[in-house]
Amino acid sequence: MIILGIDPGKTTGLAVLQTTPPRVLYADQCVGGELTDYIDRTSADRVVYERMQSYGRGANGDFIDAAEIGGYCRHALGAVPMTRPETIRALGLTGKGIGKSAVWAEVVRILGSDAAGKRCPKRNNKAHDDMRWDSTGRVLDACPVCGGGGFERAPGPLAMFRGQPHAKDALTIAVAFALREGLL
Repeated sequence: MIILGIDPGKTTGLAVLQTTPPRVLYADQCVGGELTDYIDRTSADRVVYERMQSYGRGANGDFIDAAEIGGYCRHALGAVPMTRPETIRALGLTGKGIGKSAVWAEVVRILGSDAAGKRCPKRNNKAHDDMRWDSTGRVLDACPVCGGGGFERAPGPLAMFRGQPHAKDALTIAVAFALREGLL
């Protein structure tokens, strides 16, 4: 099943999660008005978004933008709303004062590493890309460090999330929904 997670706001986060096998197909951030362009490109089976809560505070412009995008998601896409506390409970975290770093650590534990890869130190050598294959397509000789892949240590499946906090939140919502529905 493919789940589209949306973190609405002035900057909206989007993440597409495939549940079997678990992997992230797409993740990005966009300005709220560009949301329909991004959603048209996905063929998600389910859509889930973070429903905003004001906790008694007055509504500022960002809150209103997020509520409008959430309303669009719910009525036009049939999206399922999840609040932040519901997301935290679905991930199995308990206690007071659970921050975004603890929530992201749980998502990393579920889906895999967010470590950046290490590029092959021999990639600048002229002979690095010179590989020979036999008649069956098997590589006869390749770089002894990376095997022709370009990485000494491959990046983790969540390495693409460097500097994308809204996309991280969208993926968190998608993972929490998948856990709550028994899809992961």
